[in-house]
Amino acid sequence: MGSAVRPGGAVLFDDEHQGLAAAYDPAKFYNDPRLYRTIGVLAAVWLVWVLGGTRLKLPETRVPAPREAELVRATGGFLARVLHPAAAARRMFEHFFRRLAAGSRRASPGAGPPWGWLEHHPRLNRAEVQQLKDWYARACSGERVPLARLHNLMVRTERQLDT
Repeated sequence: MGSAVRPGGAVLFDDEHQGLAAAYDPAKFYNDPRLYRTIGVLAAVWLVWVLGGTRLKLPETRVPAPREAELVRATGGFLARVLHPAAAARRMFEHFFRRLAAGSRRASPGAGPPWGWLEHHPRLNRAEVQQLKDWYARACSGERVPLARLHNLMVRTERQLDT
């Protein structure tokens, strides 16, 4: 110990771990300059670590929100894997007939497909109405129907009826 302690230095032993001893002097402990040097060194090391070693604010990584077309494409891809084209075509025809009934006074919603009304409508091409009838018959019999072409024909028919 003599080689580790300078002249006039002291070595402290804590033999009383179980609480405060009668020899404990808090004023002497808090008046010791080594306490404040230790606290200062610890504060300086902590400050260097905080300012230099860590990022206070992580850069934000924003994942762009999917666009509407991407959402529609993803939903369509999901439905294409689980939905039979004939079932999709039947549902498309149901909505088509419902929109026709809502937009006109002649087509009644509960009377079935309004083929007679569509065939005699002056704005509609008879070949397109016949194509709709053929695809409707194929969809009802469970055969495959070209959904994109069916959709385009339905949209074109509705536009012709609206003009």
